[in-house]
Amino acid sequence: QRAITFIKPGFGTNTDGTQISAEATRIIQQYYVSMRNTGGGVDTIPFANTYSVKSFMVKGGQDVNEWIGYVDEAIEKNGIIVYLFHNIENADSGNTVSKTKASTLFKYIGDKKKEGKVWVADFEEASLYAEEYKKASVTAVQNETAITLTVTDEWEDNTLYNQELTVKLEITDATWRTVRCLYADGTANVLTVNKDSDGNAYVYVNVVPDSGSVILYKNS
Repeated sequence: QRAITFIKPGFGTNTDGTQISAEATRIIQQYYVSMRNTGGGVDTIPFANTYSVKSFMVKGGQDVNEWIGYVDEAIEKNGIIVYLFHNIENADSGNTVSKTKASTLFKYIGDKKKEGKVWVADFEEASLYAEEYKKASVTAVQNETAITLTVTDEWEDNTLYNQELTVKLEITDATWRTVRCLYADGTANVLTVNKDSDGNAYVYVNVVPDSGSVILYKNS
């Protein structure tokens, strides 16, 4: 069973006042990709501290608008918000939150996902993405007919570090309105060329690092 992320236990402390001893911290850093800590709110991508990733503990009696506010903050800052739920039942009680309030948050997140403004993942996926992002390199070589896009990272284990990264690729030829992407495994898709507020044309290409080059052709 794969267990690559660690969740900091409870609120107990050691005799020196720390919640996790130096030896335990060393073991966690050796065998785990990241650790979710308690407390805090929006964190950065990549994480500000890989082994103390901020999270927000959702509790009964809190205002659901506070929970939603972290979604907006994560979008604004291009960051991450990790929600910690203990239990969801019919009504608020201590660390238990009501189904109604939880559903309000989930619907808001779902709407933002449909708008393309957030990516929703479990903590393991987000941790692998953050580590790939931190060590990713991107190259793009263009000739008269195509663009060759290559994404690599410094991780040797490509079976573990296999999350897609999104590359914003500038399109300098004004005749390219849609782009055909051919991946190394033989799959293909068609992307629409967008323009930013400055009028620069671009496409978003999802690529798994170290999976081979993506060839982009003018489609129309």
